[in-house]
Amino acid sequence: MKTYSAIIRGLGLMIGLLALTVGVSPHARAARTQLLVGNAADNSVSSYDGRTGVFLKVFVPSGSGGLDTPQNLTIGPDGNLYVSSWANHSVKRYDRQTGAFIDDFVPSGSGGLANPDQVVFGPDGKLYVSSRFNATISRYDGQTGAFVDTFVADSSLAGFVGFTFGPDGNIYDDMFNCCGNQQILRFNGTTGDFMDVFNSGGPPLASAFAGLVFGPDGHLYASRYHGDTIERYNGTTGAFIDTFVPAGSGGLNTPNSSPSGQTTTYMLPV
Repeated sequence: MKTYSAIIRGLGLMIGLLALTVGVSPHARAARTQLLVGNAADNSVSSYDGRTGVFLKVFVPSGSGGLDTPQNLTIGPDGNLYVSSWANHSVKRYDRQTGAFIDDFVPSGSGGLANPDQVVFGPDGKLYVSSRFNATISRYDGQTGAFVDTFVADSSLAGFVGFTFGPDGNIYDDMFNCCGNQQILRFNGTTGDFMDVFNSGGPPLASAFAGLVFGPDGHLYASRYHGDTIERYNGTTGAFIDTFVPAGSGGLNTPNSSPSGQTTTYMLPV
């Protein structure tokens, strides 16, 4: 496998794209972004070039801190990396610059957390975490990791995987469906109530949506579990734009979805 190296400095992200803060102009920062991907095939986190999708390096080594089937990533208010660890029902925290393990920010099973998928810090500073088979999104204190409440509870989400906050402040959530009817749903970011269907699935229809993230270009990036790709959709209309990371690039394997080998997406600046 051809590999590339890059130094991640001054990260300032969210489940999305970030910009570098050291020694680069604002213009250059916008151009030099990375896509972080948690690969459950070997329990690691890798990085890809945010403009080209080319594989760069392994950021968090395999199994670091007990990481087991990572599902999603985000950067917290403290600037560190947070990763949902699906198999042991917890959210782990890693150093934003070195990738070293810090602690279990949300301990196993806290607040009924079971098989966590997406992790997102909301506009209120709290950590939002989805439980795959509970059809819920729970909130945790953004500084202590203590359980706050269950924010979204909707039976249509049973088995769902990913969600993210959009530029409009609402929650965008995928329905994980293996054989068709792929959809991205929208929920009110203030009340947690269902709003509408944002996207009913572009090609290939038989490949389920998994991780979701809005990039600095305003568009929605979605990983396709069965297609081993990351696609880009119009952030306003939901229309398909292109395949941003080609199938299998850098060893990408069933991205962000089941306990057998997947990815979580997160874009940040280099």
